Amino acid sequence: MRVRRLAAWTALPLAVTLGLAACGSGGDGGSGGSDSSAVSIQIGEPKHLVPTNTTETSGSQVIAGLFSPLVDYDAQNKPYEVAAQSVTSTDNKVWTIKLKDGYTFHNGEKVTSEDYINAWNYGAYAPNGQDSNFFFEKIAGYADLQGMAPKAKEMSGLKKVDDLTFTVTLSEPYIDFKTTLGYNAFFPMPDAAFSAPGVLKDSYEQAPIGQGPFKMKGTWQHDSKIEVERYDAFPGEKAKVKNVEFRIYQQLTAAYADVLADNLDVLPTIPTESLSTAPTDLGDRYKTSPMSSFQFLAFPTFDKDYSNPDVRKAISMAIDRDEITKSVFKGSQTSARSFVSPVLPGYREDTTGKAGEFNPTEAKKLYQAAGGPSKIVISYNGDGGHKDWVDATVNQLKANLGVDAVARPSRSSPTC
Repeated sequence: MRVRRLAAWTALPLAVTLGLAACGSGGDGGSGGSDSSAVSIQIGEPKHLVPTNTTETSGSQVIAGLFSPLVDYDAQNKPYEVAAQSVTSTDNKVWTIKLKDGYTFHNGEKVTSEDYINAWNYGAYAPNGQDSNFFFEKIAGYADLQGMAPKAKEMSGLKKVDDLTFTVTLSEPYIDFKTTLGYNAFFPMPDAAFSAPGVLKDSYEQAPIGQGPFKMKGTWQHDSKIEVERYDAFPGEKAKVKNVEFRIYQQLTAAYADVLADNLDVLPTIPTESLSTAPTDLGDRYKTSPMSSFQFLAFPTFDKDYSNPDVRKAISMAIDRDEITKSVFKGSQTSARSFVSPVLPGYREDTTGKAGEFNPTEAKKLYQAAGGPSKIVISYNGDGGHKDWVDATVNQLKANLGVDAVARPSRSSPTC
C-alpha cells in the first residue's frame, strides 16, 4: 500500500517482504539473457512514470530500467557511485556531486548537472503535486517552494559548478544524504521533458526519456504493456537482454496462471493464495530473496478522526501482525515493528514500542477513550495483491475495536 503525500500522513508499519519470484521460460527467449532475447515481467498499471512522481512498485520497476541512479547499493546495503563520479562532503551539510562523463539521454542530449537541478526543483515545487516532493525537504530553500503560493520556484541549496558538477546545501547536516540519492526522486530529466522552465510536457510521461540501460520502445500502452529496449549508447554495464515487456495485469492470479503456462517469464510477487503451493508448482523456477518492500497503513492526520495519536496507537495495537504474516503470507513476510526494513542501513528493532504490540483489550479501551471514529475505511490498490492482508486487517479491527471497518479496492494510487 502506498500514500500520496507522506508529509500529511502517518504510517503504521505492518509487514516487511521476503521477495518471492516466479521465473518462467516462455516469451521470445525466456530468461536466458541472450542478445536477441526478450523478457516479459508482470506489473500492475503504474500511477505515474515521472521520476519525481513515481513512488509505487509497478512504476518504479519501469523507470529503474529507464534511468541510472547517482548511487546504488552493495550487498551490505552501502551506497556506491553509479552515474555519480563522487558524492562528497566535509561537514555533511554541503555536498558536492560530480557526474561521470559520457552519459546521454535516450534522445542524444548530454546529461549535465542542470538536468538534475531542474528535475529536483520540479519535484520540490509544491504546485506540481509530485508524490516524492518530501524527499527534497532537507535541501536548503525547500520551504520556499511549499504552500499554495510559494515564495520561489527553485531551491537555494542547489548550485551548478560546471556541466558535470553541482553542490547541494542542506538546511542542516545529514550524514546519510548520499544514501538517499539512489531513490527515483533523484533521477535527472532532459531539456526535452520541459515545454518551458519548470513546466513538464504532458507527453513526457507517456514515453519518458531517461539515461539508463533501457529506452522506451513506443509509448505507455495503458492497462496493457510498456515495452523498453536496450540503449546501446549507455556507458555503464550493458543490459543482458535486448527487449523487456512490462506486462500489465489487473490480478496477480492471472499472471501466476501465465507463468505456470509459460506465457510469462517473471512474476516478482507470488499471489498470497498460491504461497503454499508455489514451491511445488514452480520447482526450480521458484526463487526467494530479501526485499525492502513494506506493507503499511497510512493515516490522514489532517482528518480530525485520526489527528489524535492515541487513535492511531489503538489501531496499531488492535492488529495482530504475527497472525497475518503466518495465516495470509505463510511466513513469507516478517512482522514490521520498525519504520524501515531490516535490509536497510540504520534498521533498529521494535522502534514502534508498545504501539507495535498486539493488545486488543488495551487497544479498545484506548480507542474509546480517544474518541476514535465508528467507521474505518482502508483503501488499497486492487491490482497489487493486497486484498487478503487488508481483509484480514479489517476483520481484526472489527473484532478488536468494535468498529465498522471496510476494505475499499481501487485502481492504483490508494489514499487509505
